[in-house]
Amino acid sequence: LPSVAMLRATPLARTMGMSFRRAVVGRASFHASSTLRNIAEEDRPWYVVGIGMAEHLEALSKNMSAAEKKALAAGFTGRFIGEVDAAVAAEAPKNQQLADAMLKERAMAAASKVLDAAAQEPGAVKTPTGLVIQTVHEGTGESCMPGAEVTVHYTGSLAADGTVFDSSVKRGQPATFPVDHLIAGWQEGLKMMKVGGKAKMTIPSELGYGAAGAGPIPGDAILVFDVELIAAKNPCDSRAKRFSFFRWS
Repeated sequence: LPSVAMLRATPLARTMGMSFRRAVVGRASFHASSTLRNIAEEDRPWYVVGIGMAEHLEALSKNMSAAEKKALAAGFTGRFIGEVDAAVAAEAPKNQQLADAMLKERAMAAASKVLDAAAQEPGAVKTPTGLVIQTVHEGTGESCMPGAEVTVHYTGSLAADGTVFDSSVKRGQPATFPVDHLIAGWQEGLKMMKVGGKAKMTIPSELGYGAAGAGPIPGDAILVFDVELIAAKNPCDSRAKRFSFFRWS
């Protein structure tokens, strides 16, 4: 469920293992690599480990030029083998700030394009907070009020590549939780829906999990949720139950 507090973080060791396996499977034709031909047979497992490590930088490098990627690789290699350029290292704080500023600016520009494109879809509305909500089916039931407990079916994916990170639909069971416990994008979007309605929410990272990310969601990720509002038990409804927690499952 889209709650900040109850997310399970993916262990680094498990992630590294997955990357290692993907690297092996996805690059079976090593004989075609001129770089690999210069690596001794007994050292080739470490080449594959390096590929797995590089996969962790893909999110960082997606907004970088080829020249910038080469500079990044050179810095990594220099530090790893103990051959760091002293002059460049002396300016490390300044250069780190410049790199952070460039990446942030590029990420914001890329995010703006994604949200603007989503806002152009038929029936979509972009709110002042940056949330884009597209009505797929208009509900006819009651509206969702602050403090409500909702039952929904949903599928959450990353706008960047469509990766599905959570889905009650896949589990075959609707989820029920308090609206006030959810990320800001969900809180705002649900209040714009009525029971029986379906909507697509495109949520900027500021209304989601921010720069830190959470669990399977990387930092600064734009999220897409397909949501069906099945029921809403508002505070005045005596049938409403109180929940102190819920899990990402």
